[in-house]
Amino acid sequence: MIKQIPAKSNAAGDANGTDPQPDRALTKLINERHRHRYEFNNKYKAQFEQLTAMPRAQAVTAMAADFHTGTGERLQIAPLPLLKIELDTQSSLRRRSDTQGEGFELVQGQAAIETQAGLRLALFAGPGCVIADEGAVRLDVRNTHGQVRVTCLQGSARIEHPQGRLQLQAGQQTQYDERLSGVVAEALASEVSAWTEGMLVFRRAPLREVVDEINRYRRGKVLLGESALARAPVSGRFRIDDPDAALEQLRLTMSLDLRRFPGGIAVLG
Repeated sequence: MIKQIPAKSNAAGDANGTDPQPDRALTKLINERHRHRYEFNNKYKAQFEQLTAMPRAQAVTAMAADFHTGTGERLQIAPLPLLKIELDTQSSLRRRSDTQGEGFELVQGQAAIETQAGLRLALFAGPGCVIADEGAVRLDVRNTHGQVRVTCLQGSARIEHPQGRLQLQAGQQTQYDERLSGVVAEALASEVSAWTEGMLVFRRAPLREVVDEINRYRRGKVLLGESALARAPVSGRFRIDDPDAALEQLRLTMSLDLRRFPGGIAVLG
């Protein structure tokens, strides 16, 4: 015996006077999902476009570099006698000579540098150049988003910039871009160089800054769901080898929602 299934009616009711509520509920659910997907795609369209462009730009930079690290990688090298360099994640370094001999350029990313007495180091970063030629020196240099930050951890170094020259002593830090502000601040070595020990340390840093830093170590992209959250202060220590644990820690301590999507996309807020 073949059981026949009656065709569904598009009318508001059938012969028995019943109302097809399941069909209307399903249609409503589908429409709601499409609406949320539309709102999500429009809200984060710019971020997704930037995300798809980033790997291509990083690949071009890596091809032009002598030394390069990918997402989540770190690299220790000794390119010259009396010189040790550690590259942080998403960093590119290439050889570049100056008027007085061989040097290097930090094209992007962050580097911890240690020189011994007797070595002259010229490290180009952005529009400036960091010179270390007065004995043993330890430096942390960061070049991201068009902004260069130089921290002197031991010894002394000077910055030569189209707008002038600036001297740094141990425990001092400065930043520059196309302009050399000349502002020198005190720096905590334990925070600046924490990444060399596998940690990220923040003291009342804006959440936007924390998320940007997590994105450097994590494959995919973390987005902030609400712009108002960007300025929320964050303090804490996070392991750089487990960025998803850092997201979970932020979710719990700040009572935030955390939504995950394919491709490593996560929305916090």
